[in-house]
Amino acid sequence: MPLVIYIGLHAITREPALILPSEQKQVTLATLKVNDTAASLDEPGSGQQKGNNRVLLLETLTEDATRTIKQWLQKAATQHVTLVWLQPVPYMAAKLAQGEETEVTLQEWQQMAHATLNLFRQHRRQVTLIGADVGGVPPQRDEVALLTLPPAKHAPLFTLAASQLLASNSAMQETAAHLCASSTCVYPQAESGIDQVINTLRDHQKNSQQISNLEQQLSAEKENQQKINEQSKALASVNEENDLVINELHRVQELLESKLIERRVLVKQRDDVRNHYEIAIQQRDSALHQLDQRFAQLQQAHLDLKESHGENKEYQREQKALSTRINRLQTQLNVQKKEFQQALQEQSTWLTWVRRNAAHYSAAAYKHSRSHRKTLKQQAALVQASQHFDKQWYLEQYPDIAKSTMDPVEHYLKFGVLEARNPSPNFDTKFYITQNPDVAESGYQPLLHYIQHGQMEHRQTKLEQLQLPSPRQTPEDFSGGASDENAQASQEAK
Repeated sequence: MPLVIYIGLHAITREPALILPSEQKQVTLATLKVNDTAASLDEPGSGQQKGNNRVLLLETLTEDATRTIKQWLQKAATQHVTLVWLQPVPYMAAKLAQGEETEVTLQEWQQMAHATLNLFRQHRRQVTLIGADVGGVPPQRDEVALLTLPPAKHAPLFTLAASQLLASNSAMQETAAHLCASSTCVYPQAESGIDQVINTLRDHQKNSQQISNLEQQLSAEKENQQKINEQSKALASVNEENDLVINELHRVQELLESKLIERRVLVKQRDDVRNHYEIAIQQRDSALHQLDQRFAQLQQAHLDLKESHGENKEYQREQKALSTRINRLQTQLNVQKKEFQQALQEQSTWLTWVRRNAAHYSAAAYKHSRSHRKTLKQQAALVQASQHFDKQWYLEQYPDIAKSTMDPVEHYLKFGVLEARNPSPNFDTKFYITQNPDVAESGYQPLLHYIQHGQMEHRQTKLEQLQLPSPRQTPEDFSGGASDENAQASQEAK
């Protein structure tokens, strides 16, 4: 019974055994390896009728399969094999439709074709080659009945691609030509397949134009969508930034309102101090006017006494005593005037510092609250670490601070210095400011300035009280009328 071997049918159909007619029996390589091969292939009483041939389906012609076929042919010279090979175009088209890579597909078909040619060249008398194609009518053979291969189920475009690959590969063309030349016959190619490819190409050209237009529209839509997404993200980011800015503005507004209230308190204190010193200035002017009047009266009395007493010794003594009292009163008046001018200058310096400090304190309200609190903590730590702030003394001197829960150092930095409170018995806040105009102009905290700069510059921190001897009383002070006038003048000068 003849043996027909089909190579590569697995590429065009997953189950090649399903297309076998019932009268044809499938065998395997294991069947060919049996010692008595002819007896195993020929069943008793079956006879050699056309169509009763045995079929071997191989996915490819491997070395093991080639060796087995050669051994089977060498066992008897009467053994014959019809080797049906699948042409390159349907094979590659089916593989490409299955997603195989082009280079792998080309190598597989060439390896299968070379193995087929080598087997044929070694056993020309016992091997017959037939080239198969899909969808065509198989040629008529007397000794065997060839299978009709099903038409391709993939798109005709893959057939066109496979044809193009074959046309561009000269080595494959040469191998396919050798196979066709060595084959007894070849399946005729179905004309309907070519027409399908041509129609598909025409449809593909139309569809390509439509696809190109649709791709352009899709690209434009994607660009518009991307722009919309970017604008949405930018809008969301702007909204988020606006919310943060609004929250920050609310916080700054609250801080400014609190600082404005504090500034109003400071301005009120400044106005009270100014009113107090205006009253003091008016009192000073009134006292000076009264002293001038009294001095005029004394001069007039002196003239009257000079006219009335003449050269009397008693008059001279009283005149001398009166002159002495006038000079002493004038000296006291000058001293008091100088002290008052000095106090006025100190108060002006103090007001300058209060104004600068208030401006500096108001400007601090526009800063970030966290950094402002951090600066306050650093200043408090610097003051507390120095020897010029006595916390116990501060609380004893100012019981109202002891009743509150505020830290003494923080109270002094925020409020105590504005109220002219002293941090310790060795540091006079108001004295330091009034004696250092540069500190007053800068508005800087006096204790911080002394810690950082003043103590290195040996600046004075309080008024040094000098113990002076009491002045001796003159005999004229014990006179009756003169003593009364002296006391009255001193009271008026005060």
